[in-house]
Amino acid sequence: MGKKAGVMAAVVLLSLTGLAACRGQKGKEAREYPTITVCSVHTASAEANQRISEEISRITREKAGCNVKIIGYKMNDYEDELSVLYHSGQLPDVFAAFELDSYERWISMGAVIGIENLLKPYKDNLSSYIRDKEWLIAYLNDEIYGIPSCTSDSKCMGFVFRRDIAEALGIDWRSIKTMDQLHEMLLSVKEHYPDMNIIVPHGGRIIPRMIQDRLGNNIGVLVDKGKDSSVVENFYKSEYFYNLCLHMREWNQQGLFMEKAYMGKEDRQSYLAQGDSFGSFLNLSEISIFNIARYVQYPMAAVQLAPRIADSDSCNMIWCISRDSKNPELAMKVLNLMYTDVEISRLLAYGQEGIDYEFAGAGYVKPADNPDYSPAEQWTSKVWSWPVGVEIEQWQEEDGLLDHVVFWDEPVKDSPALGFLFDVSAVRVEVDACQYIIDKYENTLLCGELWPKNGIESFNQELESAGIDRVIAEKQRQLDVFMEKYR
Repeated sequence: MGKKAGVMAAVVLLSLTGLAACRGQKGKEAREYPTITVCSVHTASAEANQRISEEISRITREKAGCNVKIIGYKMNDYEDELSVLYHSGQLPDVFAAFELDSYERWISMGAVIGIENLLKPYKDNLSSYIRDKEWLIAYLNDEIYGIPSCTSDSKCMGFVFRRDIAEALGIDWRSIKTMDQLHEMLLSVKEHYPDMNIIVPHGGRIIPRMIQDRLGNNIGVLVDKGKDSSVVENFYKSEYFYNLCLHMREWNQQGLFMEKAYMGKEDRQSYLAQGDSFGSFLNLSEISIFNIARYVQYPMAAVQLAPRIADSDSCNMIWCISRDSKNPELAMKVLNLMYTDVEISRLLAYGQEGIDYEFAGAGYVKPADNPDYSPAEQWTSKVWSWPVGVEIEQWQEEDGLLDHVVFWDEPVKDSPALGFLFDVSAVRVEVDACQYIIDKYENTLLCGELWPKNGIESFNQELESAGIDRVIAEKQRQLDVFMEKYR
């Protein structure tokens, strides 16, 4: 072999060796970064999920030594999808238990692990975002299984609607504080827009929050959580529920509900964005109007219809580490960053700057003007879907958006049962039977499809046969113990 040929062969050999080394190094780096999968109520596309996952991973590789993969499911499919993963032994490392009754059930199924020791290095810092009473929600039988979300500390019954229509009709919507006053506005809109859906549902619910403290599952409640009473009662036997259903029957007869509203499963913003719907009942908080305005291209407003009371349900998402996680310590590091890292919080809430959002003055962000990305490719997340603890910007579709949310001029109160979590294990059969009956009757009554006198009577007869009195007695026993210990 000539000298030149020998040199060339050496160069090729060195190049191949170097390439192999690089590949080996890249493979080594990939193996050094395990992936933590995070799941929430969330509907962004697979492409958007991958893009945001990569951006978050850039941070978590440095701060936690891992990558993150975001997945999500629609609200109505969320529990079913997680159940499939549970039975196949493939639960995500980190997921949000949506609603307290689901959280308790995941614990009883052994789907989530106790996190007392994992949480210790982070709890003091997290407690700057989560109140002591809210921490109590995450405990069952003196063991903690999750971290309460802290996007909102109070909610109340409210109504969100098309502000442009109300103002075009000269309606003084800012004065609305009662159901009767709301009724007058809805009748006026119906008169002038006879083909419009006046009231639309949200995720299969008509009125998601009323005046009661649900005490986890609404099977035995504090009927008026604004009072100091700790007596557990059947909400569906209350005078309040009966009178509300009477009103809704009247509204139904006047054509104020979307046809078959009790069967509507889409989010309210999906209905409102189409332009043929006026409004919807909602769990009203400061963040509610931002979430809706982000996806509805009409001027919106919202009014309060019941007192603002902080109860356990105000925190309706608790973040857990699953029994299937192979790296629970890393999962806890990621969870902590989701609550406390500003950059990760922005990515979860709004996506990437310049693609999904851009800054709009101090304290606000707005949609990014980026024609290279279609709406389907953008990050269509909801802020409440994530456990954002640190202060980040608010979504601004227009200046002064919160000026169009009318809250009562009174302080937020705590329910006497704030922090209570019901352990269902002793009455699981009765609770499941009652829930089946509630699913059958509640929505049809609340959108006026059933005549209240006969419908509520049949409703309660079936609840009693299913064992609601045993559930109420057990819940009262547990609540009495809770009140004695913590109040």
